[in-house]
Amino acid sequence: MPYYTPRRPQIMENEVLLYYMTFTLAPASLAGGGLLIHENINARQEPRKAWVYSANEKRVRRLPSLSYDMANFNSESIRVVDEVDLFNGAPDRYEWTLIGKKNMIVPYNSEQLSELLKAPEPLLKPYHLPSSALRFEMHRVWVLEGELRPGMRHAYKKRRLYIDEDSWIALMADQFDQQGRLWRTSLSFTKYRDSLPGVWKVADVFFDLKSQNYFIQAVAGSGDEGVIFSDEPQDRGFFSPAALRRQSVR
Repeated sequence: MPYYTPRRPQIMENEVLLYYMTFTLAPASLAGGGLLIHENINARQEPRKAWVYSANEKRVRRLPSLSYDMANFNSESIRVVDEVDLFNGAPDRYEWTLIGKKNMIVPYNSEQLSELLKAPEPLLKPYHLPSSALRFEMHRVWVLEGELRPGMRHAYKKRRLYIDEDSWIALMADQFDQQGRLWRTSLSFTKYRDSLPGVWKVADVFFDLKSQNYFIQAVAGSGDEGVIFSDEPQDRGFFSPAALRRQSVR
C-alpha cells in the first residue's frame, strides 16, 4: 500500500493506492491461476487495472474491467467485485445517505475464530459457520445506505453498510434485489493484531439468502498470525504483469 508508506512523497489522485496479487492453490482444476490488481486512489477518475494469469494458457491477459457487479473470481457467483471488503471501488452508481450512528450487536474481537481458521476445514458447515466459533458484541456503528441512481445499472438496487466507529471497517452489509428484497448479507470478523498494530480482518463471510450458500474469505494459516505485516514496501516491479507470470505456481 504505497499510500501508507512512511516518508512517501505527495501522492496525486491518479496514483496507486494499493497493489494486490493472489494465486490459486486448489482445487486442481483452478490451481496455478493468478490475479494482479493496481488499485488507484480515485477509482472513478482512474479505474483499477487488473491482469489474470491462466495456468492452462500459460499467459497473462489484461482484464478490460474488474469493478461494480462483475461476478467475483472463484466465489461461485455468491458475491460481486465491489463486495470485497463489503464495499470497494467507485461509489458513483449509488446515491449515498448517512443514516446515523447506532448501537448494534456486530462481529468483534474474533480471537477464537482466528485460532480455529489455522485448520479451517471443520468450520465449513452447510449454510453458515458454527455459532460456537463466532463472537459478537454491542458496538457503535455508522449506518450508510446507497440507493441505485436513476439510469445506473447494478445487481443491487440498494445496499446498507454498518461501519465500525473505531476502525472504520465495514462490519456488516445488506444487499437488496431490484424488488427491494433482502438478497445477500455479509459479516466481517476482525481482531486487534499486535504485529500491525491495529484492527484488521479475520474473515469476511458472504451469505446468499436465495441459494442458501455462503462464501468465506479468511486469513488462515499455521503461523501465529496467519499473516505477516511489513513496514518495508516491495519494489513496484514486484507487482508487474511479468512478475505475476514468474511467480505463478504452475
